[in-house]
Amino acid sequence: MIVAAAAVLRLLAPGAVVAADPRYPDWPCNQLKVPEISVAAVWAGPSIDGVGDTWENDPTIRELVPRLAARRTPMDEAEKLIADFLTGSTRIFEDRRKTINYVCEVPGLIERRLFSLARAIQQSLE
Repeated sequence: MIVAAAAVLRLLAPGAVVAADPRYPDWPCNQLKVPEISVAAVWAGPSIDGVGDTWENDPTIRELVPRLAARRTPMDEAEKLIADFLTGSTRIFEDRRKTINYVCEVPGLIERRLFSLARAIQQSLE
């Protein structure tokens, strides 16, 4: 019994390390060490293969990324930051879509108006 107690105390003593994975003998935690997490393990959305470091070119994203990555940022705050960013991006996208629709529709409207005016002039001449 004393030997068992001594063994337990030795394991619990400060500085005692028992690796969960023999590949990482200095890893003191019970869970397995995962040296790198693949994107596929956490992201199921559209492909981000071509993104690289292009996000650094957008000042809003460049400011947002470190705030999201900081462990001191609570998850509820991080989720709000993401929602606010996406809402802003969606609004900008919608504004651009409306502008493009307008710009693309105007030539057709002008053409139809021109045709109608020409026809009205021709009918007046008859």
